[in-house]
Amino acid sequence: MPIIIINFQNHSDQSFLVEAGQIKFSMINNANFPSPVPTMKEVQDDTDEFSNALDNMGNGANTTLVKNEKRKKLESTLKRLGLYVETVADGNEIIAESSGFKLRNKPSPVGILPKPANFKVLPALGKGSVKLSIDKIYGAKTYQFEYKPSSDATNNTWAIAADSQSSLILNNLLSGQEYTFRVVGVGSNPTRIYSDEVSSFIL
Repeated sequence: MPIIIINFQNHSDQSFLVEAGQIKFSMINNANFPSPVPTMKEVQDDTDEFSNALDNMGNGANTTLVKNEKRKKLESTLKRLGLYVETVADGNEIIAESSGFKLRNKPSPVGILPKPANFKVLPALGKGSVKLSIDKIYGAKTYQFEYKPSSDATNNTWAIAADSQSSLILNNLLSGQEYTFRVVGVGSNPTRIYSDEVSSFIL
């Protein structure tokens, strides 16, 4: 996964110019990047052209168009430079950071997911159907809904229905029979904490 940010679309013109200048300053004579592609002269020239276009805004027809064209050119140049930096750094954050490019935030480890909250079992449309739902759990990749007939208390075998959403409709249950339900969030950590069990008769 790339470790530097080379998308500048959300920057204002002024903030983009400042960041371009920071990258240019950091890359000139940087021993980590001895042969930048594009050259630093290209970066300097494109930065100067964009800066001049900003200064000329409002001083004649088509100044906005010219400014936008110069910005697009500089963005393209910096993206090419960013790809060079990415290749040379080869995942080394210290080397990549020395380029002046901003680094992507590392995803924080989620750890053990919490116990599901607000577990509800409600009738759904259609005979033998129920809707199961909980509050969304941050870090859950899937939700594992489990159920079994309540009368089968000695049997610890649960039927499983998994979904990426925090709610699920179960169909084809036996009408008039009581079922017991539980749910667990599934993430990167193998430890799982189940919800409280909820029993309900099926309409």
